[in-house]
Amino acid sequence: MSEEYRIDIGFSGGGSAQVQADKASWEDFESSLKAGGGWVTVPGKDDTSFLVNTEQVVYARVKAPSKKTMGFGGTSH
Repeated sequence: MSEEYRIDIGFSGGGSAQVQADKASWEDFESSLKAGGGWVTVPGKDDTSFLVNTEQVVYARVKAPSKKTMGFGGTSH
């Protein structure tokens, strides 16, 4: 996956799941949550996928990919 999003999904009843997905998959999942329900497939890593009933989701926390840099930070003077 080129851009990997880490998604923590919390369900009513207390269960949770952690998913790693690409940007398009996250946007599809987010749209389904905002639409108010239904089932959605969220592809994960290593040929796995999750079928999620969005009516049971109480939160979704997403960490967008960060830009990775090499070398030293800071500015030159």
